[in-house]
Amino acid sequence: MSFDVPLQAIERRDTATIARSFHATHNRLYGYTLEAEGTSIELINVRLQAVGVTKKRDHAENPYHRSDASHATKLRRRMYIPETNTYQTAQIYDGHHLRHGNRIAGPALIETATTAVFVSASYDCVVDRYGSFVLYRKGREDLIQSCLGRVEAEILA
Repeated sequence: MSFDVPLQAIERRDTATIARSFHATHNRLYGYTLEAEGTSIELINVRLQAVGVTKKRDHAENPYHRSDASHATKLRRRMYIPETNTYQTAQIYDGHHLRHGNRIAGPALIETATTAVFVSASYDCVVDRYGSFVLYRKGREDLIQSCLGRVEAEILA
């Protein structure tokens, strides 16, 4: 259950006001309160929501490498391809070795230490200047320009 607590109650460490806010919310949600019995309250999670202006972090832009991603291949493995409802052998890529500009034709799988990205048969992938894997529907290569930038898109043209 979540409930709002006035900032002043937190700043003053006013546990009575915080408890009243809890009991009022409990009563509204569940139709009863144990406030009169003096039942203790146990806080399990405390969450904070804040709105403000912050300095934006600079993201390092990687230099254009090339479209060929063969340097990042690991092995080939059979995997389920939903478009054909079959299993096919497809290329596996080491995501940590992919560089800006590398393009991967689906179906394929990109593996990193923390995730795996499945590129289905209807999609291809390009690595953008920030190292993100951007999937786009086959036949929409025009979308690559926004991922690579004007200079790199001209190189590919």
